[in-house]
Amino acid sequence: MALFTYKRSDGSTINIEYDPDAPCNICGEPIRRLSTAGPNICPWCDIGQCRYCGVNMTMISSTRGGGRSLQQWPQHMKYHKLPEPQTDPLR
Repeated sequence: MALFTYKRSDGSTINIEYDPDAPCNICGEPIRRLSTAGPNICPWCDIGQCRYCGVNMTMISSTRGGGRSLQQWPQHMKYHKLPEPQTDPLR
């Protein structure tokens, strides 16, 4: 477990304990660092940027457009784990 301390505008602090090895709810990769979205989403998915290649994607809720972007993101992350270069579904 890791501990992150947020400093509030009034000078007080909030301590958040999180597991840096827990999988992100969107991409499935380890969280590593705490995101402003909370302890269940990695910072890269929080801003919609791939941690490996830097491609950006706006994450759209599954209630809008059928959630196509949320469905494509895990597929894109799997692309980086393939042994040989394949066609990236987001490029």
